[in-house]
Amino acid sequence: MFNDLLSKLRTYPILLAWLKSAVLKRLALGLAVLFLTMTVAWNVWTPQRDTAPAAQLTLPGSLFGESTDTDEQEVTHSPGSNALERERQLHRIGSHGIRPALNAPHAASRAAQPVQHRRPVQHRRPVTTAASRAPANQQRPTTVAPRLVRPSSETQHDGDNADHGEARERRRAAKPRRKTDGSAADYYTADLLYGLLDQKPFDPGQNVPDYRHLYNVTQAIQKKAIEIIVIPHSHNDPGWLETFEDYYSGSTRSILDNVVLGLQTYPKWKFIWSEMSFLHRWWSDQGEETRDIVRGLVRSGRLELATGGWVMPDEANTHYHAVLDQLIEGHHWIRTNIDSKWQPKSSWSNDPFGYSSSVAHLYQQAGIKRLMILRTHYMLKRYLAQHHALQFRWRQPWDALHRSAVFTHLEPSSLYSTKHSCGISPESCCLFDFFYLKFCEGSDQCDCVVHKVTEKNIHHLATTLVDQARSKSMLFQTNTVSILNGDDFRYTSFTEVKDQYVNYDALMEYINSHPDFHASIKFGTLGEFLEKAEQENSRFPHLHGDFFPYSDKYTAYWTGYFSSRPFHKAYARIVQSLLYATDSLFVWASARGRAPAGTFEQLTAARHQFNIFQHHDAVTGTSRAYVMADYLDRLRSAHRHLANASANLLSSLSGLPSLALVTSARYNAGRDTHTTVNASRPATVLVLNPLPRPVKRLISVFVLSPHVAVRDCSNQAVAFATSLLLKPEYVRGRLNSTAVESVRLTFEADLPALGYAVYSVVPVKLAKRVQGRPARDVISLHNASKDFRVPSFWPIQKVPKVPFDLVTDSFSAAFSAEGLLTTLTVDGKTIEMKIEFVVYRETEMEEQTGGAYIFQPTKEASPIGTPATFVRVESGLLCHYVTSHWRFVEHTVRLCNATSSLGPVQLSITNQVSMQWMNMPEVDIAMRITSSLHSADLLFTDLNSLQMAQRRRFRDMIAPNFYPFTSLAYIQDRTWRLSLHTQQPLGVSSLQAGRLEVILDRNTDMDDGRGPVGGTPESISCTQSSFELVLERRDSAATMEPTDLSLEAQLLAQHVLHPPQIFSSYPAKRPKLCSGGFLKTGMPCSIQIASLRPIGDPGTSKESAGTSKESAASAAALVLYRLPASVSLSRRTASQVCQRTGHVDGQQQNVPPLANLFDGVRVEQAANCSLTMLDTHGAIALDTPLALDHRQLQTLKLRFSQVDVH
Repeated sequence: MFNDLLSKLRTYPILLAWLKSAVLKRLALGLAVLFLTMTVAWNVWTPQRDTAPAAQLTLPGSLFGESTDTDEQEVTHSPGSNALERERQLHRIGSHGIRPALNAPHAASRAAQPVQHRRPVQHRRPVTTAASRAPANQQRPTTVAPRLVRPSSETQHDGDNADHGEARERRRAAKPRRKTDGSAADYYTADLLYGLLDQKPFDPGQNVPDYRHLYNVTQAIQKKAIEIIVIPHSHNDPGWLETFEDYYSGSTRSILDNVVLGLQTYPKWKFIWSEMSFLHRWWSDQGEETRDIVRGLVRSGRLELATGGWVMPDEANTHYHAVLDQLIEGHHWIRTNIDSKWQPKSSWSNDPFGYSSSVAHLYQQAGIKRLMILRTHYMLKRYLAQHHALQFRWRQPWDALHRSAVFTHLEPSSLYSTKHSCGISPESCCLFDFFYLKFCEGSDQCDCVVHKVTEKNIHHLATTLVDQARSKSMLFQTNTVSILNGDDFRYTSFTEVKDQYVNYDALMEYINSHPDFHASIKFGTLGEFLEKAEQENSRFPHLHGDFFPYSDKYTAYWTGYFSSRPFHKAYARIVQSLLYATDSLFVWASARGRAPAGTFEQLTAARHQFNIFQHHDAVTGTSRAYVMADYLDRLRSAHRHLANASANLLSSLSGLPSLALVTSARYNAGRDTHTTVNASRPATVLVLNPLPRPVKRLISVFVLSPHVAVRDCSNQAVAFATSLLLKPEYVRGRLNSTAVESVRLTFEADLPALGYAVYSVVPVKLAKRVQGRPARDVISLHNASKDFRVPSFWPIQKVPKVPFDLVTDSFSAAFSAEGLLTTLTVDGKTIEMKIEFVVYRETEMEEQTGGAYIFQPTKEASPIGTPATFVRVESGLLCHYVTSHWRFVEHTVRLCNATSSLGPVQLSITNQVSMQWMNMPEVDIAMRITSSLHSADLLFTDLNSLQMAQRRRFRDMIAPNFYPFTSLAYIQDRTWRLSLHTQQPLGVSSLQAGRLEVILDRNTDMDDGRGPVGGTPESISCTQSSFELVLERRDSAATMEPTDLSLEAQLLAQHVLHPPQIFSSYPAKRPKLCSGGFLKTGMPCSIQIASLRPIGDPGTSKESAGTSKESAASAAALVLYRLPASVSLSRRTASQVCQRTGHVDGQQQNVPPLANLFDGVRVEQAANCSLTMLDTHGAIALDTPLALDHRQLQTLKLRFSQVDVH
């Protein structure tokens, strides 16, 4: 036994030296030596236990007792120091490391200063100067956080409706579900977080994960040899504190230059890169010699292109179409320019503010086998660390067999710098960020003094580094440990490359040459680390669910960015819809040999601009104001390119000259910017349906005169309705009159699958009557004074301000005197459906303010008590409109007859919000819908429009109950489901049973301390948000899971995302073609086309992807998605629902044979590919229907023959 213990002690030279000290030499041999040796082995740390609870240890510094204090270049060793003395020594060095300047340095001085640290969470506000820093001797509390315990049954509460069966299972304890066969645990993130937040949050105010209390010396001694992989990286945001171009010219260009030079100079060094948008920009500045060097580095594996997307996308506000498009673009660019056999090994997602299982699913489908994530709720991360579950297999909720599970590593640190990632003590890890050598060596201005590795300090530094890596490994089930060697915009100078490499190389040689460390260390890539870690264990736990909301400290919930800068979010959806349509048009025109010159270049330029906006500081609205303005310019540029390209493509396909895109009626940059059709002479309106099935849709265009009629291209009359758009005019703050903005013309269009139909708007002398009813809507103005001026050429009634009802052919709606919905009546059943506007006020709470990232309401929202200035009611042949006017919002509800709706009860809601009229700083305005549904504490929201997630309400909290609202949210009880479809991403919540609440806009000047971006004072004069409210009876609910969508809801979601695109022209002659379509027959109701986009062959060009017209025209990617199994919540069958959309065979579930799918073109070849077309799985028979499983994403690579049928 003595020999075994002595052999174990030899692996730890410091302890062995202690045993051989003068004190032990004076002791007697025999039993005394044996007794004392055993005592030292098991109780050497006993004196420290006075400062920490039993079986736990606060270990801020070196593992084996050395001091981490430094005196200039020398390091003093204090083997006998106890924990308290070592803690004092640590704090004399400093506990936070260097705090760089607040403002990002300009290009001229960037190489001479440390860059702005990424969203510092150590302080509420970033420290800007050395003088303003906290004293160097200021100590951090060393209290140990209590372990998590299962909440008692007394702390668990029922929902608002205790008799509701779905509420009784709530607040389950935070523990993994283990299968009876003893297999690995299966965690559900929602259950874990609900269980954790049901307790009193431990360590209020603690802002970084602290794992020192989890450390156990006995386990550390027993730990096997570890392998340390140092991963050099540089996180480059395509816009944040500076614009994309400013970052590129000031930092990123130099970074990539230095990385390539460093990889050439130091053969053992490696690097990872993730933003292809920057690499594409840098590539265009390089000669062929440098490009060949990069190709060799990528092929050799020393330069890893992690994930390979155009950007590192946000995962809360993005639609899966957009995530997929930027991923395809990045992968195809790499294959075309760098390596035709490149495969993504891993995904590097270190900075998004929470993570979606839908994005993980897309990555897995694209061939990425391993993921690394970082920003998750600090309590959830700590819980997983306690259970050694930071590495898991992330599966989808529908995948009980774990076929889609992807290995995921959750980094335990709060940030991705060396200081936070080398171990469990940032105070020790900061010694190994040699970037600070040029700033801090010998300086008293730095909190953490970094020294070069020398003969005098190498043993101490090597021991400390191994100790920290070993302590980090104890949080995992594996012995492979990563150290992230980098930070935001690192390696701007070659000096940093040299300092990092030379010092780490010295440490590596020393550690690897001393077996007593029981550790090996080397430079590596993310892919190497994840692959090695995964191979060590075959029984990782499984996990399903998402990681929203994100919180990095108590009371700080990153739920504000779901709604920050809503104008940008909404405008991006318009560009996304137009990009989707233009892609299909280009493939259509190219297959027929009719693509006009230059359209592909316009399409590519627009795609690149749009994809940059998917970046996690762009669509989130969390960049500085002038950077957000740059993003908006990029979106407008993309919209212009797409408008021109789509119009030219349609002109080529239809023969109509001079087509121009009509500005979308669902969203305008301001009230007066919509495009009007001049109907003083016959005008042609071409309506494009981008969906792969026939549809009937109500189309609205704006005309200058009410004296018009609508005809189809065979000169047959079409039912239509006209109404005035009135703009309120205020005089000295009081409503005085209305002015006519324009005339809205509405008609129903019958559109072919992925095709267009042509209509004519012709002038007439007198107002026509359609089917015995006037085509003009009857307008009533409520609360208009007697001297209130209105247009004289339209019959407008002035009525008192009283409640009123409106009736359609399937339901009726009651409105208050303010023009706000109060109830709906369906089949004789009245359901409360109250709409109101409320305001949240944000302020500082517990040293935390709200801002662009964080939502920090002081209390529940209060209703806006200001009465509407006036209410406008329009009753017409096709639809009814109710518009209420306040100074700060214009609220419109549209009720249409069922012939134009997918569901029996469907209302369209539009809000025009003007925050500048609120005259209240630090507020968030929300639309609240209160119903009589007994929904308990449940809310259902979508994740990137790919799946639904069930949410439960946290008690006594507001901010963490808001979730990403990408396209759909609903509440339900046993009888009804109330759904809200959105045309723009926002934040949604259900703070009471039966209630939905959506944040429409935010106005805060405060800085929440997560990056010096300031608040979100909205400079846009008017922001529009649009929704579809649907009430469904759950007749078939017994056969459904709670998260299953009805068929109507899934079809409506597609209609909301991809509305018809409207074009106008003024031809001299009547058009010859009435309609045209790319598909012979529509796709089945259950099949979506996620993307139909042109793509060239990898390797055809060494320039930017797709510059070869022949390549772009001959190949296309067709991405299909089969919807989850669904039923109609109404009494209609699936066949009846599909027939309602114009599809004949509602039971057909397979994709028609490709030989018969497209009209007028021939598919020469079709191959089954991976999601981003990196792998080809074989040819597809062209004459056989294609069967897809539910929820299956399938990419086909098609080659068309260029046949012109006209």
